[in-house]
This record gives sequence, structure tokens and C-alpha cells, in this order.
Amino acid sequence: MELELPNRLYGEGLEPQVKKISNSCRLKLLELLKEKMEPEFDEVMKDPIFSQIMVIQKNDLKF
Repeated sequence: MELELPNRLYGEGLEPQVKKISNSCRLKLLELLKEKMEPEFDEVMKDPIFSQIMVIQKNDLKF
């Protein structure tokens, strides 16, 4: 007996929703992170490593 692969991984209408699938994707995660840590945001921006990551969201850069 051979195993068959399913025709679909997700049911119709239940596929994951993304803005784009490419190198120019939007960083929704960073937007969400900024919203959740608003009171501590200035302190986090002083961190030399993390501040570089948050600049991507702040300047609306895509990668």
C-alpha cells in the first residue's frame, strides 16, 4: 500500500496570511514588538545591537 500526500496542507480559506513572500517582506513582528514595549522603548534604543534592529522598523525599511 502506497502512502499518498495530501492535496492541500490547509483547508480552503485557512491558508496562512502574509503580506509578501520575498526579500522585501514587511517586518510585522518588529511593529508588534514596538507596540508591546512602548514604555521601555527609549531604553532599548540605547542598546547598541537591538537599536540597529529597531531602526529597520522605525524607518520603515524592508529587507
